[in-house]
Amino acid sequence: LKNTWLLPANFELVKSMVIDAKAHGYFRPELDAENMAILLWAQVHGLVTLQLKNRFDMFKDRDVNKIIQDCFDLFVNFLKAFK
Repeated sequence: LKNTWLLPANFELVKSMVIDAKAHGYFRPELDAENMAILLWAQVHGLVTLQLKNRFDMFKDRDVNKIIQDCFDLFVNFLKAFK
């Protein structure tokens, strides 16, 4: 299949993981699962796209893998605010 990433099932998987995380106390119960899934999807998609399109090339003096890891860690810490 072409563009399989467009399948609704892929987004529904992310959404179901958010619902499960809420049920286990990782996110506040009042948070909208769909909006949180969109936020997670967008963050990961953004970092992957920047890497695939070589947009990190502007940071020639830095380790790209470290940038990506640091951004991911920062985002995980950001998510903890929704607990």
